[in-house]
Amino acid sequence: MLAVKHFCLFKMLRITHFLFIFLFSCCLCLQDEYYWRDYTNGEVPPDAIIGGQNSEGVDIYIGQVYIPNNGLLIGEIFAGIQEVYVPIKGVKKATEGIKILCGPQQSLYWEYANNSTIHSLLVNHDAVIGGVQFDSDTSLGTVHIGRLTSHDKVGRIPSWAENPWMSFYDTQTEWSTPVYEILLYKKK
Repeated sequence: MLAVKHFCLFKMLRITHFLFIFLFSCCLCLQDEYYWRDYTNGEVPPDAIIGGQNSEGVDIYIGQVYIPNNGLLIGEIFAGIQEVYVPIKGVKKATEGIKILCGPQQSLYWEYANNSTIHSLLVNHDAVIGGVQFDSDTSLGTVHIGRLTSHDKVGRIPSWAENPWMSFYDTQTEWSTPVYEILLYKKK
C-alpha cells in the first residue's frame, strides 16, 4: 500500500513538473515584439513580418523549421507555397511543422552588420531569436535572422560562432556572406 502511495505521489510530482515547464515556456513566448505562428496551407497571417521582396516584387516572409540533428532554423516563406528550404550542411526541405514570424512590423528593424561587428552590435541591441543550431545532440547556440538585400535573401546568422557569416538558400544551393543585415526589435 505504501508503494502505491509513493508511486501516485511520484506521478503527481512529474505531472506538476511538466505543467510548470509548459506554463513557464508559454510565458516566455508571450511578448509584444514578435512571435511565431503555425504556417499551414500556404496561408500568410495578416500580422506576418515581411522580411523583404524578391526581384519580382513578391514578399518574402521569415520561416522557422526544425531540422533533425541540426536545430530550429530559418528559411524563406512565400505566400501560397507550403515548403521551406533551409541552408544547413547543403539544403534541407521542410513541408511540415513550419512557423512564420509575426508581430507588429513597426517594432522590428534591420541593422547593418558583418561577421566582425555583429558581437559588439548585439551588446547594445536586441535581436530577434530565430532558433537554435545543433550538431547532432549538442547545442551550438542561438541563431538570429539576417537578410542580404543585394540578393533579396533571408537567412540564418549563427551568432554563437566567432565570426558568423549569414547562410541563405538560392537555386538549390547553400550560400554564405560575411556582410548582411540583422533583424532587431525595439523593447516596449
